[in-house]
Amino acid sequence: MLHRMVLATLAIALTCWLASSSAGAASFDVAIFHTERDALAEAFKFWAAEIDKRTQGRVQFKPSYSGALTSAVETLGAVRNGVVPVGLTAASFGSGAMPALGYLEAIGGLPNDADQMRKALDGVQRPLADLLQKYGVELMFTQPTFELVVDCALSVPNLVLSLKLHEVAPKLTALRQAVNLSILVMNRRTWRSISAQDQTTIGAVSTEARQRSITNMRAVAAKGLADLKGLGSDIYALNDAELKAMKEKMKPVFDKIAEGSGEAGKPFAEQLKPYW
Repeated sequence: MLHRMVLATLAIALTCWLASSSAGAASFDVAIFHTERDALAEAFKFWAAEIDKRTQGRVQFKPSYSGALTSAVETLGAVRNGVVPVGLTAASFGSGAMPALGYLEAIGGLPNDADQMRKALDGVQRPLADLLQKYGVELMFTQPTFELVVDCALSVPNLVLSLKLHEVAPKLTALRQAVNLSILVMNRRTWRSISAQDQTTIGAVSTEARQRSITNMRAVAAKGLADLKGLGSDIYALNDAELKAMKEKMKPVFDKIAEGSGEAGKPFAEQLKPYW
């Protein structure tokens, strides 16, 4: 009888140990709307690899590219509802539910200069994280795109190239503007399943990923414009006077965003208004 009790106790102890061990290593699927080869993928790859390394494999993120898990439009809701644990979305896909995101979506809302972008994103991190938490997701990191161009469609140089828009729209206008911030988010219940130590690590890596993405995407935009010119695109860039005039035309848009976003939008406007 005693022998059986000892064996049962050992079995329970072993089961608990195995459960705690498996709980210490977690792997999360990530829904990503762009392709693996897109320039936007660099920041995520750095982020996931560094977290894997710094947590010694306790936390891993496995990407599914090209909208394989959910569409870009549905990613934010899918993460909030736990359909997918982690996903990459954009401000434009969340501004309907969270109007303050309109500041991060609209043309001219963010600066086109890398140093100014760094300062602007540092300034909006806390209000953005708070806004997303209230919605039901945790902010991981943000990533900008630079050098908006327009002809048959609004786009950025790397996407013009990958979608071959330059073949049907050889005349492009460079608006000298950033647009539509990308945002990586995690389900809040999933986030709480990660240890405090590893959450701190993820936070540190997320800051580094954001800073790297600014430098990388600024360089990608410059190279994209150069590549488009090399392929024969006729690109006209707004001069300073034209850029100033366009910014003036955009100011009523920010007034409308302020009306719709209320108190939640005020911290964003405070940080970003110097660049409008």
